[in-house]
Amino acid sequence: MDTYQNHFAVSEMDNQYGVWCSDDYGINWYLSPLSPMISSLGFDNLGCLYGIFPDYSYSSGLWSSQDFGMTWEVEFWSTYMSCVGFDFMNVFVGWGNNPTGPENGIAWYHPETGDLTFINANLPNLVIHQVTHNPSMSAIALFCCTDTGAYVSYDYFLDVPESFLYDQVPLSIFPNPVTDQATLTYPVAYQPGKRIISLFYMTGEKIYEVEVDCSGGKIILDCTGLASGIYIVELKEPVFTSYKKMIVQ
Repeated sequence: MDTYQNHFAVSEMDNQYGVWCSDDYGINWYLSPLSPMISSLGFDNLGCLYGIFPDYSYSSGLWSSQDFGMTWEVEFWSTYMSCVGFDFMNVFVGWGNNPTGPENGIAWYHPETGDLTFINANLPNLVIHQVTHNPSMSAIALFCCTDTGAYVSYDYFLDVPESFLYDQVPLSIFPNPVTDQATLTYPVAYQPGKRIISLFYMTGEKIYEVEVDCSGGKIILDCTGLASGIYIVELKEPVFTSYKKMIVQ
């Protein structure tokens, strides 16, 4: 079961299977027509519902629903998947009973491209049961529950392959911590065009977005109305998204 605002979604896998949905905080429920068999489900921070079709079948893999669980479509096919989880903005999937197969352990899924980035470095067990994060922590951390215990990573962004990092834009924030306004700087991209700067709470809720021209390489972010706390600044490139933690005093 998972929730997003007033929407609840519950999957059932006993004598019958299906996904039940509610759009009024659980007062009324509706069975999703023709929903796939879902063993693990969860909303991302933008309200997209993801679910795992488990085991070994022609339907096994990661599925998604853009209408809170009523209709579903496949993201990609894969057998023996066990779980789907999220950090503040990203989607992660895990595999359970096939630790020696071509797809195993834990992977960072990129919905825009359909790519999988495996982040199994230093993970001693590749039978994954759950992936999650703690939004109240001051550092971005990913927790992974396996057959031999729970493990945490604070630098899983560094496991992205070099080929994927080629177009990454290093993002700098000054001052940080910030009180009134922050200056965001980044190298001018080789290809001219627009880039998106967004500001998120650590829970993933977007509170600010602006389109910038990459020919400048600098933007002033007004922070006077922000409460004290930790925020995530996102710089979205055409093929990569850069993140930076910002502290508001």
